[in-house]
Amino acid sequence: MQEKACVGIIVPVYNVEAYLTRCLDSLLNQSYENFVIVLINDASTDCSREICLDYQLREKRIVFIDTLSNAGVAGTRNKALQILEQGDKSIEMLKEQMEGIEIHTQLSAIPNVEYVMFVDSDDYLSHDALQTITTDFRDYDVDIYIHNYHYVVDVRGEVGVHNYRIFPQVQEAKVYTPLELVRLNPKNIVTTTWAFVYKASFLFKHHFRFIDGISNEDVPFCTQAFITAQSVYVSFAKWYYYFLSPVSEMRGKMGAQKVKRFFHSWIVILDFFIACYESVCVKDRQGAAMGDCALLKKFYEANIVRCLKRIFELVYEYGYSDDFPKERLKPYIHWGGAKYYLLYCYPRLKKFL
Repeated sequence: MQEKACVGIIVPVYNVEAYLTRCLDSLLNQSYENFVIVLINDASTDCSREICLDYQLREKRIVFIDTLSNAGVAGTRNKALQILEQGDKSIEMLKEQMEGIEIHTQLSAIPNVEYVMFVDSDDYLSHDALQTITTDFRDYDVDIYIHNYHYVVDVRGEVGVHNYRIFPQVQEAKVYTPLELVRLNPKNIVTTTWAFVYKASFLFKHHFRFIDGISNEDVPFCTQAFITAQSVYVSFAKWYYYFLSPVSEMRGKMGAQKVKRFFHSWIVILDFFIACYESVCVKDRQGAAMGDCALLKKFYEANIVRCLKRIFELVYEYGYSDDFPKERLKPYIHWGGAKYYLLYCYPRLKKFL
């Protein structure tokens, strides 16, 4: 009998003591049992580390990575990807090679995984999630699996189906090429790390990494992986429970440092999309398929404008400052046309435009 494919599950952990056991229990109680959890603690200051250690001692399918300094969610995910790429490498060898972390596990070596997914530590999965994913990968043999629907859980524990979809214009669960999905959703931003599951050979071949030090780091990561893929299966199966945490990065209070980080992050993401656009222009001049290039340029242009929109929402709300300098935006304004030139000069006009 053929051995079942191993799923690598990356779970970043930072100060989630109230929700972590719910997440881990949902993973360990899966009907599909061949998986490894890379649980990576980003220097939590609550009891999250102790919870991770307790679960690792009780469960051999956990590799617990304890970082010695806070690296942010992008850095923790990158460390976990680096570890999963080392399939068959002994734990002792990894301990010698990787600095700034401690590795705790009952395993003697990192298993070879066939699929890689991300789960946020305050979220959880339905009992049959991994069975659904691996069955669809076996049936359709794609580079990326995307679930287009998910449950949402509020602080009272009430569950509903979220109306947010990665590809809102997609009506049918089937295999698509990236260009087919772009054609259906030409102005869509491709994001949400936990909504994507990857064939490991595809992910590791291209050595994708999250950009360190920014918020919304899933936007460039998911976009780059999505556009590089040969095939994508879009599923409407609902098995992910997304928790609306009141203290998350996206919904917590906006202090001065957070505003500064968001401003910097959207500038970095804006630069990413401009680089993507310019790369397509080069391919266009070199004689690549004209229709494909035109479609991708429109897609990247739409995302450039979306980044400008996010930036000017911050400018409208918080104004320019030393951390939020007006001059920083000047090189980008031409991408948005006359509307964004007016907003650049007079941010309060956003109320009317």
